Amino acid sequence: MAKTESFDTFTKKWIEYVKKTDQTIKEEDWNQFFAQTNPVAGIDRGALVDSYTDNKGEKKQANERQTIKNNWSIISQKFSDLYKLNNDEKIKEALKEIKKYIIQTIEKNGGRTLDVATNRILVTLYPEKLLSIPGTDDVKKLANLLGKSVENKDWIDLCFEIKPILDKKYPNMMHWGAYLQLVQENNLTKNYNLILTGAPGTGKTYLARQMATNLIKGEIEELDKNPQFGFVQFHPSYDYTDFVEGLRPNRNGSFERHDGIFKEFCKKAALAEIKDKNSDNKRKFVFVIDEINRGEISKVFGELFFSIDPGYREEKDRIPVRTQYQNIIDDDKSLTVDNYPFKNGFYVPSNVYVIGTMNDIDRSVESMDFAFRRRFSFYEVTAKETQYSILKDCSLMAEAIQKMNSLNKAIENIEGLSPAYHIGAAYFKKINLYEKERDCWNSLWNNHIKGLLYEYLRGLPPKEIEKKLKELKKVYDSPVKKDSNEPSTEQP
Repeated sequence: MAKTESFDTFTKKWIEYVKKTDQTIKEEDWNQFFAQTNPVAGIDRGALVDSYTDNKGEKKQANERQTIKNNWSIISQKFSDLYKLNNDEKIKEALKEIKKYIIQTIEKNGGRTLDVATNRILVTLYPEKLLSIPGTDDVKKLANLLGKSVENKDWIDLCFEIKPILDKKYPNMMHWGAYLQLVQENNLTKNYNLILTGAPGTGKTYLARQMATNLIKGEIEELDKNPQFGFVQFHPSYDYTDFVEGLRPNRNGSFERHDGIFKEFCKKAALAEIKDKNSDNKRKFVFVIDEINRGEISKVFGELFFSIDPGYREEKDRIPVRTQYQNIIDDDKSLTVDNYPFKNGFYVPSNVYVIGTMNDIDRSVESMDFAFRRRFSFYEVTAKETQYSILKDCSLMAEAIQKMNSLNKAIENIEGLSPAYHIGAAYFKKINLYEKERDCWNSLWNNHIKGLLYEYLRGLPPKEIEKKLKELKKVYDSPVKKDSNEPSTEQP
């Protein structure tokens, strides 16, 4: 079974094709070069095709792939000349000329005007300075997030300006994954509270931990040891005494008030906020609540609905609230404002950022309180947008992505289901456990996917469930297309 190449391996191979003009390009390499599922971009946009179906349902000839093949000697020579340049301005000028040549040549031969598809070719053959984000609009959004002007700058200009920043800020991360993370980090810092929603296996918890790592300027491997990071996973038995404060038995047989995990975390953050008040380097604290909707939110948070509100975080706006055991704090003479910042009432400091993850389809929990939803920003992490970042090290990435996309399309077409029931790439990454087996995809189905689908279909008559599972298995088992000639989903 053919293994999928990494981005570095893929681009190096094609650069070698450019340098060694006498080398015959294998047909399977051409297929991968044109495929939307090649390692270049984190989204399946920008495919070149030889034919496509237009909006009216009519078959159209495009000859885009054949045009590239027919003109490869000219294209490769242009890139070969470009590789000899060492001045950024001259390199940018050369790239723009190559892009113009490719687009005009495709148009002359009956093809469409494809900005994204052409950008993918440029990234493949010159990855040193270009972002593996082929969409111009996406790169402009990225520039805005990084505080860079986009005026009078095209995709190539912006790539040269942004790539060094992105590579430094998110080392060893695919550019599309870095873009998604930056979008949500910006969302979090503006709103203080963010909930990542999405189908199972879309990498929500991983994304939350990555965001926390960047905000506190730590290392992902040491994150759990970092005092500026907190983590908890909610469940139906979790309550206020675990999260905020409660009474716990002591060795004397009586009870003592103890801070819960979140209040203890906020205490550390509040003391740091006081210490950092006149500092230019103010520390950030990130608290992640995994599967936040599996807990009974009103029961767990209590009066913290008020404290966690973004409008009451800054010192000038905050109104400390009296928690359920505030009277015990009042009577405890050992607690002072200096050693216990919540002596006069609880508040969530302005340096605390809360990230929750949740599954909208979890039937074991009730709907989230509207008062709670109002205090959080929500972002849906879709199965498609994270599949490349999750599967980038998967040896069978191309097959996994095609099976995943086909299965998810079939799932959402089932009455009563929707894209919220998609299966994320984390499930398909488990193929690495079985890749040495002859029937590895069947093992993945039986051990990981079939059971989840059964839960999705629970409630239907047994015979109907069996029928639907067979239909989904048929889609899952469909042969992987080696040369997908589907029309591009990009907007020219």
